[in-house]
Amino acid sequence: MTHLQNPIRTRRRRTIPLLVGALALTGGAAAPALAGSPYTVQIKVPSTVTQKHDFTVKAYGESANLSELRVFLSNLRCGKTAAREAAGGGAKILAAKVVGSYTKSVGLVGKFVGPHRVCAYLTSVPPPVPVLPRARAVAPFSVVP
Repeated sequence: MTHLQNPIRTRRRRTIPLLVGALALTGGAAAPALAGSPYTVQIKVPSTVTQKHDFTVKAYGESANLSELRVFLSNLRCGKTAAREAAGGGAKILAAKVVGSYTKSVGLVGKFVGPHRVCAYLTSVPPPVPVLPRARAVAPFSVVP
């Protein structure tokens, strides 16, 4: 019996490559592509702060596993990692271990007039070494007289 005489067998041969091609195009599964990141960090800071007045910096987000949140105050561009930010002269204003939904705040006083940035980093807790970056956020603000 040839493949022309057995239409069921011919269909099976064509179906398998189509299924494999469809899986390859979707990356194997569509559900993980639609899910959000298990690690996030966001910053809330006023856009303008008056010199010698109090203000609050709030860092919040999600962490699927135990992570370390580090927040820096800088008047330069934020580093790509927390280690680079610390080495580049950013002042650490907050450090905390977080897991699940978290919110951490710190109160500050506007000291130096000019543009500034709050840089937040969510990283793995050692081990592993090197520490793995999980999320990063930057929020600019200005101190005015």
